Amino acid sequence: MSKFVLYLPEPPQIECKNGDMTKTLQNYFKTLGSVPSQLRVQAAMLNDNDCTKELENSIAEIEKVINEITGILMTDVFTKIRCGVDEMEYKVREFLKDIDVYLQKLLLEILFKIVEIISFAIPNPLNLPIPFLPDCKLGDVFTKEGKAKIKAAMAEYAKEAQKFIKGIDETVTDFFTGEWNIVAPDYSAEELWQKLVDWINEQFDISITKIVTAMTDFLKKVPVLGSLISKLGSITDPTTTLREFFDKLYKKAKEEYQEIRKKLLSGEYADEVRAELEKQASKIMNAFIDAILAIPIPPPFSSLLGANTVGEMLDINMEEEIKKFKTFMKEKVIARIKDGWNRLMNKLKRLSALSFVELIMKAFEKVLKTLKELASTIPIVKQALKIFDFVIQLVDIFRGKVDVCTVMNIILKPIFSLADVVYGLLPKACFELKFTKYGYLPGDEQLEEVVITATRPSA
Repeated sequence: MSKFVLYLPEPPQIECKNGDMTKTLQNYFKTLGSVPSQLRVQAAMLNDNDCTKELENSIAEIEKVINEITGILMTDVFTKIRCGVDEMEYKVREFLKDIDVYLQKLLLEILFKIVEIISFAIPNPLNLPIPFLPDCKLGDVFTKEGKAKIKAAMAEYAKEAQKFIKGIDETVTDFFTGEWNIVAPDYSAEELWQKLVDWINEQFDISITKIVTAMTDFLKKVPVLGSLISKLGSITDPTTTLREFFDKLYKKAKEEYQEIRKKLLSGEYADEVRAELEKQASKIMNAFIDAILAIPIPPPFSSLLGANTVGEMLDINMEEEIKKFKTFMKEKVIARIKDGWNRLMNKLKRLSALSFVELIMKAFEKVLKTLKELASTIPIVKQALKIFDFVIQLVDIFRGKVDVCTVMNIILKPIFSLADVVYGLLPKACFELKFTKYGYLPGDEQLEEVVITATRPSA
């Protein structure tokens, strides 16, 4: 018996390169999130009750298993988002930040052992309160339950939350509030949450930099070692110019877009002129997207991040966004780019601090023999050698000896077997499954050759 043909994207894989898998996670989860919607579009073409029922049952099972398995770690969105791909995208954006948080926690645990040695007065950021949320601490972000607690408090203190987060970045309310084009409160709420997580992550990075700076000042006082440490200078922030460049591009694009939008909303123009204005507005958004994604990432950060451009780092390919994920809202892409850019800047600052720690380790290694000889008679040298042990641990994390891929595969194995589970639930009785790069494409030449009849195929 011949079967109906269903087109789906090729089963996604998580690639691990240099101990890092973050660049492929977005595609992995978004591809899985797109399966129900791609099936639903094709189900609408069927008029066969039995086959339609089989397909609808499979869609329901797939959606259920995606929600259950991603729910192991990922928190729910504030409000159910109708588009499954978009909901998954927000969950993955948060999950990528969770990986950063996992590494930050490892670093802070080591650094606070150094704090004890040098008697540096600094509060543990994990215990600091979130200013506008009673009973919520920064450290709550480390657990799913803690994040759910923060989200519940944000919902209760919505006005205070928006005021505080807009104080961090006034452009956070640009998205899905009509500033660009679309009004979508469910998406806007998620953008606020993502920005708060960014801010929390940044507080951890600020503490990391402060402790490394204090450690450096302490080591400058150590005989033999101090002169070498002094020559290193201080931690530099590689993101200042980059942030200014991004902000300038973003502001220019937004102003140009809003100028055209005013004309469109005025109702003063004929249809032909309006059509041309809409093309101009689209070109402005495209130009901004292309400019940001093409920004090169300079060495040594390119090798550390495993990406040569911002587009590679954020895993954004516009052809794939449109054809595979059916992303026609450019505002959503810009929001994702802006969020990813902030995460990249925070990551570059962290890498800069850890690169400096590696220089400290190399300075230690040059005079290690002498320091060991002096340790028994000079207390500060003995303290410095204890610090050296922790510096090695920090550099091990920096250089990927703490393999995130291995750790995540052990503690989150169900999430990384999700593709096998989802594709194992695809309907087979009535259907022939074909896997292509983008899955179902309306008007695709292959689909035009497939006639989906109004009755069950006969033998």
